[in-house]
Amino acid sequence: MRLWLGFVLSFSALALTSPPAASLSLKNVSGETFYLDLDTEYGALSEWRQAEINSFSALRARMWVTRINVDSRWPQVFNTQQWTPLFAFWLQRNESRSDAIGLELKAVRGHMPLSAWLVRYANGKKIEEYKFTHTVELNERVQLNITWAKRGSARIAFRGESKIISLPWSIQSLAITCSTGQLKVDPLLLLKAGTAAQNTTES
Repeated sequence: MRLWLGFVLSFSALALTSPPAASLSLKNVSGETFYLDLDTEYGALSEWRQAEINSFSALRARMWVTRINVDSRWPQVFNTQQWTPLFAFWLQRNESRSDAIGLELKAVRGHMPLSAWLVRYANGKKIEEYKFTHTVELNERVQLNITWAKRGSARIAFRGESKIISLPWSIQSLAITCSTGQLKVDPLLLLKAGTAAQNTTES
């Protein structure tokens, strides 16, 4: 994924709100726990995906970045099109990612710490983004919770912040991408809505 550095995006905050979270009972699903290690060199992209997640309601992921790979020429060429260390979770309308929301962790200009962004794409263009307060260091384990049980919206919880983003489409697929570094996810759980007796509640 190539990024143009210095790009500035304005967005409407109307689709991002932070109401109190309602309790939602979720259940684990046999065979839907994953352990990922995505490892790429500078300028390369690795991707893991699940094509059909429309029967699920949430995901829970513990993740950490073990390494970023920065080209030795970076200080001289950061104003040109370059590969940025970028690690992302994508919930998509389809596998093309033209309509998607995601959490991005990126090392701007190759520098740590990683900044965290909630982004939304429509027709292949970024139309909204929100920068989370907390950053992420190398080998720092962080928890990501995303819930989309309620049609028309998704709730993203990351490091004590929770955001609701409106969606005019249904979530169909999941992709996790890694560029110019190494990302580990252990574990990733896909969950379904259930009764209170079946397992856990949303947090």
